Amino acid sequence: MISTSGMPSTNFYNVPKSISEGIEAEVTWLPPIENLQLLVSYSFNHTRIDSGTAQDLTDPAAIEPGAQPIGPAKACAAAAPGDAPCDPWTGLIQRTQSLAGQRLPNAPENKVAINANYTWREVLGGDVVGSLSYVYRDVQYGTVFTRSYNKAPDWDQWDARLTWTSKDSRDRLIAFIKNITNSLGFDAGALGARY
Repeated sequence: MISTSGMPSTNFYNVPKSISEGIEAEVTWLPPIENLQLLVSYSFNHTRIDSGTAQDLTDPAAIEPGAQPIGPAKACAAAAPGDAPCDPWTGLIQRTQSLAGQRLPNAPENKVAINANYTWREVLGGDVVGSLSYVYRDVQYGTVFTRSYNKAPDWDQWDARLTWTSKDSRDRLIAFIKNITNSLGFDAGALGARY
């Protein structure tokens, strides 16, 4: 979340009731080709928040599409003593929102990882392992508000690695290429800001 001063801030919030359910599977296959190994892993994680309230610091007046405000919109000019602060961008009183139906932050629904590796024996006094990996991660959101301004898109990445290990396992050389296709990836969901 972003603080009202525009400086990044970390806010902790205990969601009263949420559900995270899914499956995770991993398969290792040794095909009938000597020294070849294939690995595939997949996870499905469906999350939802069942209860809770919070204020979206990017949409304090709760007017963006998908907002679930608690209480009617009220102009700042009609503010009464004890009302929430005024949102200077919209001219409306700030409102808390229901979190029911939102997704948990930084929880992509689908993730896939595939790896193939092959070992060449007795090469330059050791073994060489070649590895090619593919990773896919689904969209995710950076906060408890499932909104377009908090969304990181889905992405994928290819990596390759060659590892030489001496016969006595004392020496190892590694050469690798990370993100072969130079695609844009995201470790976490986005955080909307009001500048």
